[in-house]
Amino acid sequence: MLLSGCSHSNNKETTTTPVAEPADFQIKTLSDLKQLAERANSGETFDGKVIRLENDINLTDNEKQDGGPISWSPIWNAPNDDSPISLKGTFDGNGKTIYCNINKFEPLDSSIFGVIGTGGILKNLTLKGKLEGDFSGLITTSRGTIENFKIDATMVDEMTSICGICMQNDGVIKDCEVRGELKVNDGNCSGICCRNDGTVEGCKVNAQLSNCVNCINENPDITADGTPVLFHNTETGGIAAFNRGLIKNCCVVGNLTNEFDGKLYGGVGGLVSTNNGLVENSSFEGTTKAYGSGGLVGDNYAIVQNCKAKGSIHGTEAAEFADKNQYSSAHFEWPALKASNSGPLKTVSLMAALKLRKRKATLRLKITLTPR
Repeated sequence: MLLSGCSHSNNKETTTTPVAEPADFQIKTLSDLKQLAERANSGETFDGKVIRLENDINLTDNEKQDGGPISWSPIWNAPNDDSPISLKGTFDGNGKTIYCNINKFEPLDSSIFGVIGTGGILKNLTLKGKLEGDFSGLITTSRGTIENFKIDATMVDEMTSICGICMQNDGVIKDCEVRGELKVNDGNCSGICCRNDGTVEGCKVNAQLSNCVNCINENPDITADGTPVLFHNTETGGIAAFNRGLIKNCCVVGNLTNEFDGKLYGGVGGLVSTNNGLVENSSFEGTTKAYGSGGLVGDNYAIVQNCKAKGSIHGTEAAEFADKNQYSSAHFEWPALKASNSGPLKTVSLMAALKLRKRKATLRLKITLTPR
């Protein structure tokens, strides 16, 4: 089924059968996967080799699809940025599915796969189920290629940040899909990757993203009346929270919210919360809701072009857009886009199709709106 709002030609859903490569290491059981983790975390990168998943795997207490929760430690779990531990070969999911029920990650703020190194490839894999705890997503860092990775899961992070696929992307993520629900207490939330310094291409997100579920800092400042000061800098983006790379031919359908106890916080963008890169040929359909709320991007400091948004934006700083606008090389379409403001809105500067906060930036376009 084609996702509603995903009108780009290369976003049409197709069914393909992966072509199996000769495998140097075959995974048929959970025991095999754990053996791979032992070898990987001992420093084996599988450079130039192929790892292939031969069967569906259940990461549960009884190795059944509906089994109870387990704890998990990442495969290729690099202890620091200087560690050589990473995947440099190919992990071919072979069209198979990993079913998860994980309620604890060790170490904290980790993932299922740790580091995809330069030249490493993770592809043709589906992951379904439920993940909870203090974790960063399915992959911590990628400097390689993540391709044809499909996620259908509920992911709840108890601490600071959550992403659908990869926390830090310095490589290429393409033709991936995320469905389900992502929740985080207080931090950054994104459908594909929290920080993109590489390329995200042809990806689809059809999910509910909820930030500020419990938006109180672990060590909050206290006001004179004893009230904790909530963390205001939460960032939620349909594709990425922060983009300094390239995002193209992607689409997002869903509701993105930064709300706690009836109050709005931080920034939300239908595609990206804070953009310092290039976003093009992409679309958003749904609702954004935050203190600063934008249909395509929250804060933009670079280029957004040939993108579309449909739905509604809500926030203390939100603005209504014309149906079509053509400025420089950017073409923004906002069919049936509605905005509401929960606070007083003075004349604001709109930077490249967003909400806007008053920030200094060099822009390709600038619109001034005076509310009725």
